[in-house]
Order: sequence, then structure tokens, then C-alpha cells
Amino acid sequence: MADNQSGDFDISVENHEGSRLERRLASFDDKYNIFVSNKRFTSYLGSEALRSFKITDYIHPDDVESFKKFVEDKSFTGGEEVFRLKKKNNEWRYNIMRIHTEKGMIENRRNIGVEIIDIDESVGDYETAMDSLSRVRLLMSLTDEFAFIYDKETNMFKMFKYDRFNRIILYDMDIDQWKREMLSKSYVKYDEKAMLDTLVLNMKTYADSFSIKMNCAIRTQSDIFEAVRFIGTVHNESSGNKIIVGRVVSDESVGHASTAMEIMNELQYDSLTGVYNKKTITEYAKKRIAEEKEKRIVIAILDVDNFKSVNDTFGHLYGDKVLARVGGRLKEIVGEDGVIGRIGGDEFMIVFNGLDDDQVLRGMLRAIRTQIKWEFAEDFENLSITCSIGASIFPVNGRDYESLFKKADCCLYIAKEKGRDRYVFFRDEMHRASYEAMLNKSQLNAMNNPREIRELKNIASFMESAVTDSRKAVLDAMRHMKDTFGIDNINIYYGEGMKKVYSFGSDIPEAQDAMYVFSEEFQELMGENERFLQIGFADTFSDITPDFCGRMKAERIASTIQCYIGDKRNIKGLVTFNKCREASQWANYEIDCARIFAAVLSSMALNDIVTDDCAIY
Repeated sequence: MADNQSGDFDISVENHEGSRLERRLASFDDKYNIFVSNKRFTSYLGSEALRSFKITDYIHPDDVESFKKFVEDKSFTGGEEVFRLKKKNNEWRYNIMRIHTEKGMIENRRNIGVEIIDIDESVGDYETAMDSLSRVRLLMSLTDEFAFIYDKETNMFKMFKYDRFNRIILYDMDIDQWKREMLSKSYVKYDEKAMLDTLVLNMKTYADSFSIKMNCAIRTQSDIFEAVRFIGTVHNESSGNKIIVGRVVSDESVGHASTAMEIMNELQYDSLTGVYNKKTITEYAKKRIAEEKEKRIVIAILDVDNFKSVNDTFGHLYGDKVLARVGGRLKEIVGEDGVIGRIGGDEFMIVFNGLDDDQVLRGMLRAIRTQIKWEFAEDFENLSITCSIGASIFPVNGRDYESLFKKADCCLYIAKEKGRDRYVFFRDEMHRASYEAMLNKSQLNAMNNPREIRELKNIASFMESAVTDSRKAVLDAMRHMKDTFGIDNINIYYGEGMKKVYSFGSDIPEAQDAMYVFSEEFQELMGENERFLQIGFADTFSDITPDFCGRMKAERIASTIQCYIGDKRNIKGLVTFNKCREASQWANYEIDCARIFAAVLSSMALNDIVTDDCAIY
């Protein structure tokens, strides 16, 4: 990988794991509703899997009961069993189904992870893997290179090479013993001892990358000395364990790269996380955008929430482990649908290819957000490790890398500002003003004045105005929340029969009363001591509260905050804040503002505010 004479960077990034070896993963709850799944999973079952939420819909009817019993028996301990699954072509195929309980709870329901492995395909996968391994061994046998591995956990050092059929192990021992042996057998002369010490120190301290030149007989194990170079880097295994991997080459084969820095600059990977480094992922994104004419490319920027607190509290070594796990999880989720790179600190960039539908993109971003949250759900008592994602789409949001990156970065800022642990992708009608303000640097004061503080000032202004002109205060507050939070409709229900007395925004004709607040189902959903509820994705509660979710569906409400006017023992009314165009999580400050608004309404004489015209726009 090098710059050509014209200065343009030429790179082709490939998925080395191969499409057939990508894992098919999903998570479902104790009602068998699928929460998240990767594209390999839904592609195997068919596109209709995006519209069906129950995994049991795809298990052979004769196997459903035994599958449920298997889940009940094994969901806490994990296990695997063979069941028949319906593939997208309606063919029943035998699959190994591996399940385990995911960390943490989502929406107060247990999450069960599942991986499906098609038995017939796995035979072909094994043969493919063996063919690939044979090719690698053959290529290594044609060179004079040796490879080496060092594992800090065991302190073991191994150095080996391949002939056409076998792996020839030259050393396999404790690294300190190996160092003593190299000196005692004079494979390393005394005047090269400092270089040997440096090599061992680099391995033991897990240096990100190193290149050490020595004149020695380590490879020849004789009186024939040669100039060799040990080139190594850190590798993160899927288990989360770190090892040092590298190669030993003749110094002459290094060619024009005369310094360690020049050699290591040729590496494409970020040694800590195992994903591509900033240079590689940036140039790949630029090349893809420049070459593409029509197909969608998605640029997503991911930031690990609360990562600074991890470093400050537990130290940078633990922070490195967090980043390594995030990198590993991202590779597992994204698979062949995109290319991942680390662009700095706790920020990653993902270039998605082939996500041609907004619903599929939402599913992918939601899967990343949820899986990262689950990954660290039980690691900390008072700290939540989640992620925020901003994304932009070629060619809808732009046709050059710079503008697409800036728009994705703008959406990342919005996701952070709305409370973290969410994704936002750029939509012109919603985000252009924020984007232009950011470009004009007029956002500087806002960035130094967090959203929560600004909303607190708005609430204070609302409460002050309510004392002198309650009607105007209520209208101004609803207008602010509608315009600022992306709310489509605010309804106020009040009095006997819980009739709708106000509808602000897009009117919902079906919503004439809120008598459902007295139902046992709604009371259970609200909770014993709560005066409000917030739901980001209304359809996920269909099994628990079918009547309420049916009402939301009939009114085309995707996300809602519902607050009592009064309290549970004396319900005077209800105020609802609704998103109808699409479902999304509510930010903490949005929930707080809605609660305060309802609390202030509870103290007002609503008859002085309500007029005969119940629809105000």
C-alpha cells in the first residue's frame, strides 16, 4: 500500500473472512419476538423476516414445542440443538441453533441471543476454510519468512514456518527461557544483546508496533549469521485476549523501507481494535464515493459514550480493552455489509455498501446500538457504556466525501445532544439548519451550553409566563417542543370522559378520548408509582399490551410520551406527545420537559386555557 506518483491513494479493501463464514445472529425476548438481527440472519430467512417479529414463525411446526422447551431449559446456561428452519425459498433446512442469555435487560424483558448454523452449508464452509489455510501455508513455504506469536497470559513465545504440508516449529517456550537460550547458544552475540532485550521488551509490553533489526543465527541455529528483522504488532483475538504476532524476514527483503516507521506505515490495520486504521478507511471511503455512480453508500460515525469516564476511573489499559471489544463487536455485527475503521480515540467510521432501504439501515444501526449496550451491560455499576451514531447517505446527502463526513458528524453531535445511546441519520428537512449553523460556527455557544441547560432555561421561562398568561405559556411551550423535539402531535385530554380538549400539530382524528388510561393494561404499563410513560417503539409492546398498542397503531403513533394530569389516584387528564412519521428513542431532556409541562398543567385551571376550538396548529 503506497502513494503513486500522482499523489492519489490506490487501495482495495476486502473482507478477508469471506461471505459464507459470516455469522447469522439475532436476539429475541421471552415472548420470542426478535429485537435485533444482522443482515445475514434476515437474508437467510427472507426479507419478510423484517416484518415478522417471532422467531417461532420460522421454525418447523413439529419443532416449535421442543424449541420452546429447549429455550426454557437452556436460556440461562446456554446450549445448542438442531431444529428445522424455513429458508427464504420456503425450504426446510436443518440448523444448529446456539442460544445464550444476553447481558442486561431491554424494556424490562430478558434478551436471548441466537446463532443459526446451516448444517449442509457448514460442510462447505469447512472445506473452504481448509482450502484457504492450504493456500496460506503454500505461499509461506515459498518464502524464507518465519512467523512468531507471543502470549502475555502464558509468557510463551512460538516461532515457526511452513513447508508445503507441515508447520515447522523452531521455538515453543517461555520467552525468558528463549532469551537465555539465544545468548547461551551464541545465536545472538553479546554486542547484539541490547537489540534482543529491546525485542523482548516490546513483546512483553505489547507495543502497538515494532521493527527490530539484529545480526543473529536465530533462524539458522548454526554458526551462519544473517541480518534479520522482527516485525510485530498487537492482535486482538475474538475472545478479547491480546497477543503479539509478527514475522521474521531477511533485512534485505525489506527493500527501500529503511526505518521502522516507514515499515509500519505500510500496515492497514489499527493494532488495538483489529479494524482498519484512519488512513485506510478514509481513503477507502473516498475511493468508493468517487467510483460509485448510483448505488447508495452510507457513511456512519460511531462514538463510544462515557469512554472518558472509563479511562479516568479504571485507567487507559482498561479503556483499551473496551475499544478492542467494541471493534470486535462491530466486525461481528457489520460483517460483509460494510468496512470498519478507527478514526481516532473512541471514534469509528463504518462505510456501508448495499443498504438500499432506510428500514434496513435503521435495523443495522439499531443492531449496533443495542449490541454495544449489551456488550457492557454488566461491567459497571454506576457507568453505562453505550454508543452514539451519526450517518449520511450518498448520493442523497451529497456526492463528495467531505460533505458526507461533515453531515454524519453533525448527526453524531445531535445524537449526543439528545442524550446519547441513539442513532441519527441526516435528513434535509430536519437537520439542514443544524448543519449550516455548524458550518458557520454559530453552534459554538450551543456546544458550550449543553442542550439540557438550554431546555432548563426554556422550562423556567414557561413557568414564569404561566403566572401572568397561562394560555400563551401553554401554546408557546407546545410550539417549542413540537418544533425542537420533532414531535408531530400533542394532545391534551381532560375531564369526565377524558375527551380531547387540545390537539396541537397534525391532528389525529381517531384520537377523540383517552379512556384507556383507566384500563388495567395501561395502569400496569404505567407502573405503580409513575405519573408518565415513554415508549420509543410502540410496536414492541404488542404482546404485553395488545389493546394499547392497537390504539397506537390505529392512530398511526410510532413513539409516545404520556403523562397524567393529576396523579394515579386522581387522574384528571392526560397529555400525550406523539411521533407519527417514524419511531425513535426519546432523549432524557425531552422526557423531563414533557413531565414538567404536565406537572405545571396539573396546577393550572385548564378551563381558563381551553377554548371551543380544540385543534390549534
